[in-house]
Amino acid sequence: MKFLNAMTSLLDSAEDTMAGLKKTFYHQFSPGGSLFQSQLISITPQFPANPADALSLGEIGKIPPLNSRSAFHIFRPVEKSFNSLLRAPTKLFPGAGDGNSQLASSSFMDAQPTSSFSDIGDLFSNLYVFGDSLTDIGNIKNVTEFVQPFDWLFGLDIPVAPPPTPEGVPPYFEGRFSNGPVWIDIVADSLGKSLTASSKLSVFRPGLLRFPSPITVTQEGLSVSPYFNGNLVDANVNFAFGGANTDQTGLGGGDFDTLIPGALKQVGWLEKDLARSRESIAPEALVIYWFGPNDYWTNPQADPETTVGNIEEGLTRLIDMGAQNLLVPNMPNLSKVPRFNEAEGNPKPPYDSQVINDFSLHHNALLQETLDGLIGEYPDVNFIQLDVNALFEEALDPLSDFGFTNTVHPFLSPLTPMNADPKDYLFWDDIHPTAGAHDILAHTALTELQEFFLPAEGSLFQTQFDQRTPSLV
Repeated sequence: MKFLNAMTSLLDSAEDTMAGLKKTFYHQFSPGGSLFQSQLISITPQFPANPADALSLGEIGKIPPLNSRSAFHIFRPVEKSFNSLLRAPTKLFPGAGDGNSQLASSSFMDAQPTSSFSDIGDLFSNLYVFGDSLTDIGNIKNVTEFVQPFDWLFGLDIPVAPPPTPEGVPPYFEGRFSNGPVWIDIVADSLGKSLTASSKLSVFRPGLLRFPSPITVTQEGLSVSPYFNGNLVDANVNFAFGGANTDQTGLGGGDFDTLIPGALKQVGWLEKDLARSRESIAPEALVIYWFGPNDYWTNPQADPETTVGNIEEGLTRLIDMGAQNLLVPNMPNLSKVPRFNEAEGNPKPPYDSQVINDFSLHHNALLQETLDGLIGEYPDVNFIQLDVNALFEEALDPLSDFGFTNTVHPFLSPLTPMNADPKDYLFWDDIHPTAGAHDILAHTALTELQEFFLPAEGSLFQTQFDQRTPSLV
C-alpha cells in the first residue's frame, strides 16, 4: 500500500511538475511552446536491466521527490512500448466463414460479401459495442500483454489472455477467444465500420500524462485506464473485455480484478468521456450490448434477476446518453456447452448442469420481459432483439444446414484427432464457439438489422447467406 500511495503521489507530482515546466518554457523560451516539446522528446532514458536496480531508486514508501527527468525515466518507456504495439503488423485469416486456420497477410474481410449491407451500414453514423469474450476483439490481450514487463512491481503475476495453445495446436486468433474473427468483426466490416478496441484509444491519465496506454495506476494498483481524452465521440469503439460480468466487475478474480471491466464500468467510460466533451451518443449510432454468461459460469448461487437488472441499468444509461438503436442478444443455454454438457471426455462441470440450465431459461425469460418493458417505456428507441439461444439450439443439431459434425466436444481437446478441421466443430474451447459459428451468428445479426430497418431487402440477403452456408461444411 505504501508503494501504491507513493506511486500515485508521484503521478500527481509529475503532472504538477510538467505543468510548471510547460508554463516556464512557454513564457521564457517559445511563444508556441515548441522548445518545450523538443526538450521533452530529447529525453530518452531506459528501465534498469536488473529489476532489483529499479527498487534502489528509493525504498518502498520513500521514493525521492520527482523531477522532470525522473518522471520521464518512468513514463517515456511505457509510452514507447505501447506505441510499438500499435505499430506491430498483424496477420489475419482469410475466409473467416470457413474457419480457415492458415495464417496469411491478407485480411479476412476480403472473403466477406459486404456489398449487400452497404445500404444498412449507411444508416448508422458509428458503432459502440459492449460485451465479454464473445465480442472482445483484443482488449484483454492488449492489457495483459502490456503489463507483463512490470506487473511484478505491484506484487502481481498476470498471465496473458487468451492463453497460448500447446505447440502444434492452432492459436487463439489475434486476441479473440476463437480460431478466427468473431461475429462483431464481421458485422462491423459488413456495415462499413472500422472498429477499434477501446484499449487502443485510452490514455494513461488525463492532463499532461495523456500518452496512449491501456492501463493506469491508482491507489488500488494497476487498473484498465478509464481515460479517453475525448476519443470516444462519434467513434467506432469496442469496449468488450473477456471475463466481463454484467456489473462493474470481471470474472477473473485475484490479480485480474482491476483488469477486467464489467458491463457497467464499460458504460461508465463512455458516459464520462461524452460528458467531458459535452456530447451525447449520436441518434444514428448503433449500440450493441451483450452480457450474461460470466455471471453464471462459476456461481451456483447466481441470481438471474440481479443479472438482468444490471443489463437493464446499462441499457437505460445508454438511452439516457442518447442511444436510439440498440441490438441486444439473449443468452445461449449454457448447460449445453462442453464445460457443462457432461459428455464423455469433457471435464467435470463446476456444478450441476441442471442448475445452469435453469439459470439460462430464467435469464432469457427475464430479459425478454425487461426488453418488452423498455420498448413500452421508450417508444422512440429501436430495440433489435437477437435470439442467440434459438440459433444455438439449431446449430447443436448435427443434421442442421450449418453442418457442424461435432457439437459436443471442443476443438481444443485431447480427444481431437490429429487431422481434425476446426470448421467441423461448433466449439473452439469449452465455452467459446469457432470462427465458423461466429460467422453464422454475424450473418444472423445482419439479417435482423436488415429486416428491422430495410425489410424489403431482407429476402435478398437471406438468399445470399443460404448460398454461402455450404462453405461451412
